[in-house]
Amino acid sequence: MPDLKKTRPVYTTSKSFLASAAFRKGITLFELMAVVCIIGVIASFGVVSLKPLWQKHQLHQSISDIDSQVQILRLKAILEDCTYQMRIEGQYLLFRKKTKNKWLDWNKYKLGESTKVLMSGSVFFDNKGFSSPKSITIQLEQRYQLLIININGRTRRSQVI
Repeated sequence: MPDLKKTRPVYTTSKSFLASAAFRKGITLFELMAVVCIIGVIASFGVVSLKPLWQKHQLHQSISDIDSQVQILRLKAILEDCTYQMRIEGQYLLFRKKTKNKWLDWNKYKLGESTKVLMSGSVFFDNKGFSSPKSITIQLEQRYQLLIININGRTRRSQVI
């Protein structure tokens, strides 16, 4: 006959089991603070490495904004059968419409504040969509990109430099 004491598991409720980590529920304040510190150190490395990508994103966003405004003015000139003039002063894109040999007042469009935008002279869009060729330089810190407007009124972008 087999010995029952050897085959049955023995269950105990000793103080060492009650004090063990498997039995305890929750975490201590010290453990929580250690995890928060570790996450903070890892996040600080990520912020430093993402700064150049953020600058490229801001530059791309600014040039997309200007590009869309240029294309809107070109389409307005075609659809309204008139001429539009555009120029850039500081952080404003200025445009006006010519109707029956009379220029209307300048309208302002506010550009992004973090970028520097440079363009010499102004661009004209006629009722066929043609324009005077120009290049617009958009600069953010050490990075810059060109938006080139060709004679057909279409735009293209240079590489980010």
